[in-house]
Amino acid sequence: MTRPGDLFARLDEGFPSRCGNFSLQRAAWEDLAREYPPFLERYRETAGALPSGSVARRAGDLGLAMLWIVQATIIRALLGSLRLAGDADRIGALLDMIGHDRVASLAHSEDPANPVVLQTLETTERFVNGTKKYITGGFLSDLIILTMRGAGEEKVSQAAVVPVYILPDDAMEELTMEALRSMSHVRLVLRSFNIPETDFLGISGSDLRRAIRTWGMV
Repeated sequence: MTRPGDLFARLDEGFPSRCGNFSLQRAAWEDLAREYPPFLERYRETAGALPSGSVARRAGDLGLAMLWIVQATIIRALLGSLRLAGDADRIGALLDMIGHDRVASLAHSEDPANPVVLQTLETTERFVNGTKKYITGGFLSDLIILTMRGAGEEKVSQAAVVPVYILPDDAMEELTMEALRSMSHVRLVLRSFNIPETDFLGISGSDLRRAIRTWGMV
């Protein structure tokens, strides 16, 4: 096991090189997650700061600290809440798959003028159009939890877990965020994007919105 001091010193030293380099950003995430897996239950009885606080204080990396917070307190907590609400087998398998070092992101924050809207054609194919304006993890993500609403609906009502490799090449646009520049943050723009039926979660409507309100803060 790497000594914490060595890890934080290495993260501090590599900070300038990580900015704008997604491969190095991913390597830093895996290094941190290997030593400090993003599962909050592991730290409930631990005195002192969470790993995210130590990363910010000792490595000076707010971007990496934010990514750890999102993975530990939003993504895995949100999926755990959704598993309790239903679709337990599917979401349990997702939690097992993302483990500790893969990156799953939440695409929920959006421009009210251009929300992500789902349309179902007569062929049963399902397409979405719209923009998610801020996604922590961005180009480092393996999976994106994408929320959406039906045509004419005012609230989010459905969600899908989308593998990043099926997104169009131009779907993600890197954002310039000076304080968080060591980790990718993106805008997601979807234009007639076809989501396979198998990617949709079985939870919808008020059950989904309740979990998002509880855990989907950023």
